[in-house]
Amino acid sequence: MLAEAVRLGLEHIKVISVPSYAKDEMVARRRMPHDLTDWPTIAVALGLDAAIWTEDRHFHGCGVACWTTETLTRELAALPAT
Repeated sequence: MLAEAVRLGLEHIKVISVPSYAKDEMVARRRMPHDLTDWPTIAVALGLDAAIWTEDRHFHGCGVACWTTETLTRELAALPAT
């Protein structure tokens, strides 16, 4: 199981280097006043035009779509089977 998890991680997870999202640092810091250590997550989401999957309510209202596990699970379950 571990080998499969590692394989999937290597196949589907992309590591984003700091220089690629640093350009959005000021905007991200401004949008995350409650926890400034979370700005990289917002900067990456802005740069990729992506949503954030989190249970941390500080992200809500940051100007990036945020999904909780519960909501994401319901939405994925509603997708037509392929």
